[in-house]
Amino acid sequence: MIKEREEEQEQEEETGEYAWIAEFEKNERKFQDYYREIIAQITTNIILLQADEIKETFAPKTLRLQIPGQISKSEIIEHVKTNVPSTLFWNLNGIGIYTITLDSDEIRAYISNPKSFDFFKFYPTSVLNKKPIIYLESCIKTLHKMNSLYIMIHLPSPSSSIQNHRKTKSNKHKLQQYLKKNRITKMNNR
Repeated sequence: MIKEREEEQEQEEETGEYAWIAEFEKNERKFQDYYREIIAQITTNIILLQADEIKETFAPKTLRLQIPGQISKSEIIEHVKTNVPSTLFWNLNGIGIYTITLDSDEIRAYISNPKSFDFFKFYPTSVLNKKPIIYLESCIKTLHKMNSLYIMIHLPSPSSSIQNHRKTKSNKHKLQQYLKKNRITKMNNR
């Protein structure tokens, strides 16, 4: 008798006053892709520079982050080592991170005026040496595939520290130009 009463109560809860919770959870699943989520993997593009010119770009690869939402300098270096021929002797020049950190209420504003948003951050090697872990902002799940990590490496050449400073500034500008050109191309190809 007690067991029957408990079963009746469970049925009442499922159909009665708690039915709205099940309905809410069912409707909520439709919008899961529009909530922010920690970035667990990111597309990487390795760009090889020589004498301030882009010598080669390697095919984009996906990098699974060891700790979601964080990328370390050692993780970047290991990724480059596995994706660049071992015959090349290279130095890390810096990284550029392109993460779309829109909130769901900002999507309309972005669509109407995308130039008002800047999602690109550049970290030269000097910053990576001081801050070996870069934290990535979480972003809307449906936009994760658009996030990119640009790793700039260069073939070493004998130069002074002043010339290296100028190269870093110049390379940041070149990377931004490369990104503009390729983002426009990618968008037109879709």
